[in-house]
Amino acid sequence: MADMSPKLLSGVSVLVVEDNEDALELLCTVLSLHGAIVTATVSAREALEHLASVRPDVIVSDLAMPEMTGLQLIEKVHALPSQIEWPTPALAMTAYTQDEYRSQALNHGFMAFLPKPMDPKALVKEVGRLAGKTA
Repeated sequence: MADMSPKLLSGVSVLVVEDNEDALELLCTVLSLHGAIVTATVSAREALEHLASVRPDVIVSDLAMPEMTGLQLIEKVHALPSQIEWPTPALAMTAYTQDEYRSQALNHGFMAFLPKPMDPKALVKEVGRLAGKTA
């Protein structure tokens, strides 16, 4: 139970990329309630603009988005000069839960994968793990 403390993500900056407004609001609320400093973006393009000037501790991204998918986004993120030697840990989230989607996400550079609908405890645990806050 200790790893679900509201302060688990205290000070962890998280960039959330989600084109569905309701899902975006829920993700941001859960992360914020656990102490994360959250930046919400509604598209991969908006996320890349943000990443031009700020480096979050963790990126949480939907995979199925219009214009640019989460897979395309993470490839572009990892090509940024600030990311080449030490890429920001990224968590993929999608309603497509088949193993092939998990494999694709991990092969493209995501370090974790969670299915939708989102399990708040799993989200907090994975973001904490990626940020180095939990084992």
